[in-house]
Amino acid sequence: MKYKLLLSASIMVFLALMPLSVDATPTTNDADGDGLIDRFELVIGSNPGEKDSDKDGWPDRGEVFNGYDPSGETQKKLEVSLLERDSDGDGLSDYMEANIATDHLDLDSDDDGYIDGLEIQYGFSPLDPGPNHYGKRIEVNKDRQTLSYFVGPHHVNTILISSGGLSTPTPVGEYKVEKKLPVHLYAGADYYLPNTKWNLLFKYNVRGNYYIHGAYWHNNFGKRMSHGCVNVSYDNMEHLYNWADIGTPIKVS
Repeated sequence: MKYKLLLSASIMVFLALMPLSVDATPTTNDADGDGLIDRFELVIGSNPGEKDSDKDGWPDRGEVFNGYDPSGETQKKLEVSLLERDSDGDGLSDYMEANIATDHLDLDSDDDGYIDGLEIQYGFSPLDPGPNHYGKRIEVNKDRQTLSYFVGPHHVNTILISSGGLSTPTPVGEYKVEKKLPVHLYAGADYYLPNTKWNLLFKYNVRGNYYIHGAYWHNNFGKRMSHGCVNVSYDNMEHLYNWADIGTPIKVS
């Protein structure tokens, strides 16, 4: 059966020893510079050449990230967010599939017997039927207040964040995931945030370590406001936490 195979840990170890492919190409074109790649805009029906496709005064990117339809003339709230919709049930949202250039209506885009979502989870390409393993990486852009993550050349997802404020900036540089903590306490002179979920430590510091982590105490993602860590909504952080590995490179710029 086409979809009965699942990627086991032993299979992954074996495949990781195989050579890298050089055929894959990035699919991150964004003609109008609105933060939504062209392929995704075509999937959802917005105009990849217009930042405000429906001319309602709200940029496409803002509508999508807040669960509205950017292709309609009115502010229509979607029953299922375009960022969460998973039409084929493979574990990748339609937005992720548009980023990667996989088929959002096919569980196994390259017909290799492995579900697209599992291939991305373990660092394989869902567009390459060969046993080629790719590295993962995370990129944080403080100017745009976004975090993007990749498997090899494949852009998996871009999410809004809140990095450090002017007096408590997030450090720029190249790091890696040092530790994964499912729950952590953050406390300081003016804050006490217990039971914070999904924490990725990326920089040790004697005055307090730096993490990418979920944030339940605000919904101002897209604005700088943290004490130096990278805040991510719980809706987005769970997938990122489960996807990232110890040692996954992180670039903050």
